[in-house]
Amino acid sequence: MSKLKLSSILVVLSIFLTSFLLEGSVPAPQSLVVTLTGYRNQDNALKCKLYYMMTLPKDASVIKNIHLTLEKLVGDNETVKISEIIVPFDWAKAQKVEGVVSFYTTRNLLYIGIGEYDFLSRYQCKAAFMNASGEKSSYAVYKK
Repeated sequence: MSKLKLSSILVVLSIFLTSFLLEGSVPAPQSLVVTLTGYRNQDNALKCKLYYMMTLPKDASVIKNIHLTLEKLVGDNETVKISEIIVPFDWAKAQKVEGVVSFYTTRNLLYIGIGEYDFLSRYQCKAAFMNASGEKSSYAVYKK
C-alpha cells in the first residue's frame, strides 16, 4: 500500500513540476525571414534597411520584448555583430526605439524593420522572444 501511495505522490508531483516548468518557458519564433532593401543616401553611399518577419505563437501574451541581432558574415564561420536591439512587443513603445523603422503585427506574424546600415551582401539575423523576467526563447536564425 505504501509503495502505491508513494508512486502516486511521485506521479502527481512530476505532473505538477512539468506543468510549472513549461508554463515559465518562452515560446520561440517558428520561422524567420529577413528581407534587405538597398538604396543610396544623400551622400550617394549604399545603405540598407532590414525587415524581419517572424511567426508568433498561438498565445503571444507571454512575449514582452523581441531580441534582434544582426551580424555580418566574414570568412567561413566568423561573424561580426553589427546591431543588437531589444524591441518592446508594443507598437507605441517599439516606435520609440532607436533603429526601429517599422513595427506591425497580423494575427500570427510580426514584422519589424530596422536600419540604416552600410549595405550588406552577407549577413545573419537572429530573433528571440523575451518574457517579463527577461528570459529568452531559443533563437530563430536567418542567413543570407
